[in-house]
Amino acid sequence: HDFRRNNISIEVKSQKLRDENTCTINGIEQLVAPEDAELYFVHCVFEQDDQGVSIPDMKERLEDLGVLPSELEQKLNDADFDYAQIEKYRDPKRKFKLVRMEYYLVDDSFPKITPASFIDNQVPDSVTEVRYKINLVTARPLEDAAADRMLQDFCI
Repeated sequence: HDFRRNNISIEVKSQKLRDENTCTINGIEQLVAPEDAELYFVHCVFEQDDQGVSIPDMKERLEDLGVLPSELEQKLNDADFDYAQIEKYRDPKRKFKLVRMEYYLVDDSFPKITPASFIDNQVPDSVTEVRYKINLVTARPLEDAAADRMLQDFCI
């Protein structure tokens, strides 16, 4: 998962506005909650805006807020961010604004494929990789108060 703290695990997916309701899930373990934590899914929708924020801008803002540069660099490396080309990411065509952010509890009603989706919780031996898309149209996001409580519990 992308973030883990205080018995809360968070998986974040970001989409451009044109793909706003579908998210790609990389593997059957990605939406499995840890045994000792609740799993939340955060869905961010962005649109290109030359007055928006670039990845380097956001990295600097997060560092100013106290996020460790090494943690940010690891996450950016995981996303194939090319530090050798950092200036190209400052191009106005690579700036975005957040249109919407929704929070979901990953429970039995949330769309997902996990080991529990298979007989005896076992993926068939001949299946070596599972990558799939979920549609969030029928998923129910948390109400604002519940999302705020989760974030407060995460940050304590």
